Amino acid sequence: MSLDTIGRETILLFVEKSRNVVTCFRALKQTDEKVQLMNGNASPILQVLDQHSPARELMISAFLKKMEIFRWDAQKYLKEMDPLKRKIEQIALHASTIYNRARNANVAQEILSLSLNTLEAINKACQICLNYWLLLECAIKDCDPHKVLEETEILENMSKTLKF
Repeated sequence: MSLDTIGRETILLFVEKSRNVVTCFRALKQTDEKVQLMNGNASPILQVLDQHSPARELMISAFLKKMEIFRWDAQKYLKEMDPLKRKIEQIALHASTIYNRARNANVAQEILSLSLNTLEAINKACQICLNYWLLLECAIKDCDPHKVLEETEILENMSKTLKF
């Protein structure tokens, strides 16, 4: 199997698996918004909860526990993706090595099994995946879904427009 085929399949699998992590972050964000609402303005539901003094704290505590579960799930899914990350690192290294050798040796395009443009596209797609991986790691550690949800679109668009 050629490098471009392996690269494409691995990257698409990475994008597919990352959707599990993103789902956890979406749930985390929604739960966080609920907690913020409960700490903020009064509403009919909160007024009822306030009539039973520990009710609001219990509700917030339940939401915070859910948030931690979502965070753990995101961490678990990211850990399951670790073999894919390592494979993407290998593909990126291999593509970069071939690209640099071919460019430095002025090898004719016909001799290469892959064009320089294809090698460059493979490397760029791999770097987007690896950067996204780092973002997910930091977001899990910081419990911050906002950056992940902003950057997800970049990853999704890249996977739809793979040029190799």
